[in-house]
Amino acid sequence: ADVALVKSELRRLAPRANPLTEEEARRLRELLDREELSLEEAEELREIARKLVRERGHESELAWKLLMYASIMRGVALRKMMGEARAQR
Repeated sequence: ADVALVKSELRRLAPRANPLTEEEARRLRELLDREELSLEEAEELREIARKLVRERGHESELAWKLLMYASIMRGVALRKMMGEARAQR
């Protein structure tokens, strides 16, 4: 439930995020709609979040929340990837 709340709050950021291109805003919504992200997708989300923090971090708490969420999702993807690598040994 907590994750759903954070994700819904972050989705509000996408349409208002002027520094983002239409493609980046669309991709942000797509990535936020997913329950799991691959490492590549999590890194893409983190790059979009970093762009928002650079452009809007001084005025938008949501930009920072997005960066935290993206970093957590990257960690989850890395952990899953490492677990799969161990299982293959």
